[in-house]
Amino acid sequence: MKKVACLLLGLTVIVFLALLAGCADETEDEPTVEEIIKIGKKYLSNGDAVGAADAFNAALKRDPNNADAKYGILLANTLQFGNLISELLGMLEGFMAVDDGGDGDIETLSESPAIGDLIQDFFVQVLEPKFVQSNDLYYELTFVPDLQFDLERYELVIADMTLVDFSGVFGDAELHFFGTVNSLLLAVTNLLLAHDVNFDFDNLVIPEFGDDIMESIDAIVDLLRGLLSDPNYPNFLYLKEDGVFRMQATGLNLGLTFLRLNFMIEAVKNDTGDQSDDPIRYIDENGNGLWDEDEAVEISGLAVIEPELIPVISNLAGDLAVAIFDTTPLDIDPLDPNPFYPASLNDILIYLIDGLDTPIIPPGFLPIDLGPFFAAPSPDGLRNILELVVEIWDLVGGFF
Repeated sequence: MKKVACLLLGLTVIVFLALLAGCADETEDEPTVEEIIKIGKKYLSNGDAVGAADAFNAALKRDPNNADAKYGILLANTLQFGNLISELLGMLEGFMAVDDGGDGDIETLSESPAIGDLIQDFFVQVLEPKFVQSNDLYYELTFVPDLQFDLERYELVIADMTLVDFSGVFGDAELHFFGTVNSLLLAVTNLLLAHDVNFDFDNLVIPEFGDDIMESIDAIVDLLRGLLSDPNYPNFLYLKEDGVFRMQATGLNLGLTFLRLNFMIEAVKNDTGDQSDDPIRYIDENGNGLWDEDEAVEISGLAVIEPELIPVISNLAGDLAVAIFDTTPLDIDPLDPNPFYPASLNDILIYLIDGLDTPIIPPGFLPIDLGPFFAAPSPDGLRNILELVVEIWDLVGGFF
């Protein structure tokens, strides 16, 4: 009996040790956080936003403080936005039916469901959570010193149009760039969700725009006039039940868009050393590894900001941010109003208009209360503004 007991005990020990060995093998077979990050970067470079997000989120669960995982999720979410918007546009095209009227230049939407509600549901359920997550990660990454995220390629495409084509070392400037994009997307999302956007898609007529700018504007105004006067959709562009909250969020995120744009410019100007691997960089003409006032800033594949335009954009963005934050929790001067003055546009007008070398808008002229518009919105939301645009065009359009 003792021999049997000893035999059973021995077999139990052997089985237990085998199980431990199996568990150890499984642990050894699991990829490390660094390996998961590499997989996520490969997905990003190949344009697979879903695979990249899954990989980086898995890495973040294993290591909640991993900066690469956070940066990767931010990039993956932005990439997924581009892919999903392309799919949404494709879906909307499925509702389109051609009605050329004999000249082949008119498109109308065929019978369709309430696309306004459909689009808003899409933003609430799919896109908004990603923007909110990206916003949180952006804030966390701003506290990471010497931030670097190496990536072979990052291409953002919407409806066959390439908007971003980056590669190299992503750092602070690129972080603020994507933070700017994300806050703008949050602003647009909240603006869209704040309003009733249902209208009669069956009667929507979209003409092809020609080279004549005035004719194109007239066509847009005619389109607005029809949409705003449709008796079947009298609530079009009025605020919804949660519209006030959404408009306040729109204002805050719009202000952050301009603020983060300035952060991006400052990050580029403060960068030192070799710029060749930076997607957003200054063009180091003299090779001294420092930004000089006569050097342009390049956003790879998107734009080159000439030296004289850099302070113009920075000052205008700052003025807009201050004005939009007026009367909000981010108001820099709560005791005094901070409207936007059109005179802030003088420098950019001088840059854009040949032969103009002096300011044409006087200081203090026509202050615009941008902050209160978002902080304490009217129930008619955007509708009142667009109706005003139509009225003004009806008065002055005939002179052009």
